[in-house]
Amino acid sequence: MRVYIFTDLEGVSGVTDFENRADKSCWNTYKRRFYSRLLTEEVNAAIRGCFDVGVKYVLVNDGHGSGYTIDPELIDPRAELLHGSSRPVSPLPLVEEEFDALLFVGAHSKARTRGGVLYHTMSTEVKEITINDVPLGEIGLAAFHAGSYGVPMIFLSGDEAACREARDLIPNIVTVTVKRGLSRFAAVSIPPVRARRLIENGVKESLKRKGEIKPFRMKPPYVYREYIFKAADRKALYSSNPKDLPKEYELAREVHADTAQDLIKKVYGRNV
Repeated sequence: MRVYIFTDLEGVSGVTDFENRADKSCWNTYKRRFYSRLLTEEVNAAIRGCFDVGVKYVLVNDGHGSGYTIDPELIDPRAELLHGSSRPVSPLPLVEEEFDALLFVGAHSKARTRGGVLYHTMSTEVKEITINDVPLGEIGLAAFHAGSYGVPMIFLSGDEAACREARDLIPNIVTVTVKRGLSRFAAVSIPPVRARRLIENGVKESLKRKGEIKPFRMKPPYVYREYIFKAADRKALYSSNPKDLPKEYELAREVHADTAQDLIKKVYGRNV
């Protein structure tokens, strides 16, 4: 069995701040390295769960930011790491290479989710992304991409809102909640050691139940729409309360396609 692990940072236990790549202070450098270790160890827990039930190959996609969040020296050596920027397609490069299942570690909820820790969809500027008028966050977009190649998303870990979002989209998916959001920037987290144990066990359960979880698909043809906030002050995009986000928005992009794979290429394909 071949397993693809997609990762993000915001849904990891202990993380309640957006990563600030412009801040060069000693404190911010330490915090980013600390968050990197927290993510890497949750990924390692998922990798252990995979190999414990007989998985033969695991590819880990460092999916946060510029693709340099996972520490390659700390990751379980049995897996391979996909990282870096300028990828041929997003969000899941190489998922078409005959993978049997997709796992998502560190997920967050879509934009404007009340109680979602660090909620957003691709960018804080994005108000909403829809496919065929169905709002999808990064969870749904990843599941849609994988589903276009027949790969089911069978496991997800993240905050309580993200887990709820995944269950609403994908019947029977196994989820592990590692924190409960009190606001966009505050949470009650399970201590990382316990969170990792829950992730490892959750991954094992999901792989044993893989046959019960179907790939996420939508009926063609497809219309992708991306709406963005109109805000004079960027600080307004970081409001903790969804009700305080900018009220004005505009359609920034609309893409039509007859197949899911063609839609992904049109929206996320890049010339590299």
